[in-house]
Amino acid sequence: MTTGITCTVLIDGQRAADGSPGDNPSEPAILSDLKVTWGRSDTMSQPGVDSCSFSVIDQAAGSSSPGLRAFNDQYRTGRRVDVLARGESYPEPSVPTFVNPGFELADQTWSASAGTAVRSSARKRTGSWALAVRAAGGSSAAVFLAPGPFQPAGTNPDAWDEIPTTSVGQTWQATTTLWLPPGATATIRAAVYSGPYASAASIAGTARTVIGDGSWQTISAEHTVQIADRWVGIHVELSPTGISWDQAPPALAWDAVDPTWTWDDVGTMYLDDVQVISPAEGTGRSVLVFAGRITDLSAGWDDSAGCPLIEVVASGFTADLDNRKVGDEPWTVESAEARARRILQLAGLPIDIDVDATIAPILLSWRDVDSQGATGLLQQVASSVDGVLWPAVHLSLGAYLRLEDPSLRASLLQLAETADGTIVIVQSDPDAGLDLSACEILRDPVSWIQSVADVATRVSVGWQVQGLDDEGLPTTSEATVLLVDAGLEASMGTRAISASTQLQAEADAEDVGQRLLTRAAPSGWRAGGLTIDDEDVRPGIDGVAMLLTLLDGTSRIGLPLVLGELPDWSPTGESAGVYLEGGSYSFVEGRWVLELGVSASGGGLGTSAAWDELDPSWTWNDWDPAITWNDLRGVSAPL
Repeated sequence: MTTGITCTVLIDGQRAADGSPGDNPSEPAILSDLKVTWGRSDTMSQPGVDSCSFSVIDQAAGSSSPGLRAFNDQYRTGRRVDVLARGESYPEPSVPTFVNPGFELADQTWSASAGTAVRSSARKRTGSWALAVRAAGGSSAAVFLAPGPFQPAGTNPDAWDEIPTTSVGQTWQATTTLWLPPGATATIRAAVYSGPYASAASIAGTARTVIGDGSWQTISAEHTVQIADRWVGIHVELSPTGISWDQAPPALAWDAVDPTWTWDDVGTMYLDDVQVISPAEGTGRSVLVFAGRITDLSAGWDDSAGCPLIEVVASGFTADLDNRKVGDEPWTVESAEARARRILQLAGLPIDIDVDATIAPILLSWRDVDSQGATGLLQQVASSVDGVLWPAVHLSLGAYLRLEDPSLRASLLQLAETADGTIVIVQSDPDAGLDLSACEILRDPVSWIQSVADVATRVSVGWQVQGLDDEGLPTTSEATVLLVDAGLEASMGTRAISASTQLQAEADAEDVGQRLLTRAAPSGWRAGGLTIDDEDVRPGIDGVAMLLTLLDGTSRIGLPLVLGELPDWSPTGESAGVYLEGGSYSFVEGRWVLELGVSASGGGLGTSAAWDELDPSWTWNDWDPAITWNDLRGVSAPL
């Protein structure tokens, strides 16, 4: 029994035949041996280029009819390859899909045109707030209502991943409650979103219109979906927004008007209790596992099949990016984010980058660049600020780059006080990461590893001292900071690593050195050989959600995992926290098999406790004397 999560390959945006029911038997078909490799094998290196490989059988080309070589038309080097996984879930259809239906949250879940839309407590149907809408200059106004908070364009494409999405042929219902002044009209239609952005909306479905009478009215509209993997919202158009002065009855006395009205009510309408209901047959979710281009093809005759067999290899988009050579006028001192965006602009590819705010403003040195690959230059930026440059893919955004600060990951370690009052570091709450039961992991390949090769006792970090030459032009000279863990070196001997950066400040170089030294400290046991077979995954919605999170080319990046229900022999105890750093994913015989590459918790990975989060009653003598300052990187405060 499996979760039923499928695998679909698109070639230049068109679904490739794979032997599924309804496929044309004369088309080349992908066999069940697809493999996607992504990420990195350790926490010191940058991720490599993602890759995808699969086989295609062309039975029609093996017939007696001449000239049948369909694979030669469909599979060519340079063609785009996208790999999607889709799982079906069946939430209770009465469960609302809007996270802010009554506008009780200040998070922006609406956008307006030709007018304004703001939260207001002046008039509401339920709760404390409603959305007050006013048109500009007496014209009509329009409002898009989204199922979740909007994100800055090009960032956080997975922000709505927990909100149900559409399947083709489903009928969704959109509902809102409106208060309209007499004579005003409102037209409601469904809206569909291709991503969690205000600009990603389009109007869809049948329109419904209501005329205002100065009271709350509930109006609904239905939409039969024509495209999958979209979020459903609501579009409301208001026209006009109130009566004009000469439309008011001349005999109307002031004391005859509803005393709760204000002058603004004449030109204002209100929305409350917004909701979209998913269809009774349930909803599904698709994730993008890989995006790249075909780089290698090998066609040969297969005697057992009696037709050609084609081996296809595709490389992720960063391979193409590194073939774009960047050469430009010398670069002045600038932030890491500005440098990364400059490189992408000079590379000339429509690739965006999302940079974590903590490392974005770190300044990099003046530099003269002459014809270097864009990916390599971007990786140098990442290494300089101790960031990780991830090739990321997401269904709503496509391929993009993510420059991650690994110290921002959810912490898998936390401080705790023992019964005798000693402060120690323990495994954090299981809810800190995606829960993986040992029952869902194949036992045979699992191993627990400790190696001195993972340890460094001293770190050298090079940085660039800024200066001027004899002609007054900018120049640099390299300086080095050295950090040593004397206690660790006394017990394990000297083990050194070094890093070269483009940093222009010694303090930044020292911070990078401290982070590297923390990450290269002994971190206990790390897991190897973690393999998940879809046949062993928990049934139902939870199993589908877990696998899709691991498959998704955005949510899998640095994903915290909590391995639970470990056997008695496990050296980590009954649970262990790890971070997902890479993997090798295969689709075989109709199911996904995931080999996970993980790093141990600690090592400076994860959010650290702030000083003011600690118990003020703690004293220095309360702490376990084995804890060092570096040990506290990536350790959160007690709950």
